[in-house]
Amino acid sequence: MNIRLSTLAEFKLLQLLQYLEDEWSAKSKEKFLENFRIKMKYLAQNPHASKQSNIRPDLRCFVLTKQNTLIYTIQDDSILVVTIFDTRQNPEVLRREIKEHFGDFTND
Repeated sequence: MNIRLSTLAEFKLLQLLQYLEDEWSAKSKEKFLENFRIKMKYLAQNPHASKQSNIRPDLRCFVLTKQNTLIYTIQDDSILVVTIFDTRQNPEVLRREIKEHFGDFTND
């Protein structure tokens, strides 16, 4: 399956990469990127392997790292990554963010 990042997911990924480089190191950033690529290949081959989100029934959660989870939806023959969030984040903030950026989109 093809994986696409929403504008929000792209923004969050760039923020995360900048944080890793600024607060840790360029090596930490590269290590995260390599892990991200490996996990995206796995997700593309196994889109239904992740658990359904309790935020919305059309969304799924995929753990990237202990601190970061990816929220996505399956749309026909592709996967749309909705957002990437810090697992320490308040779930209500995540719900508001998804609704603000995506409204009431569904997987229909």
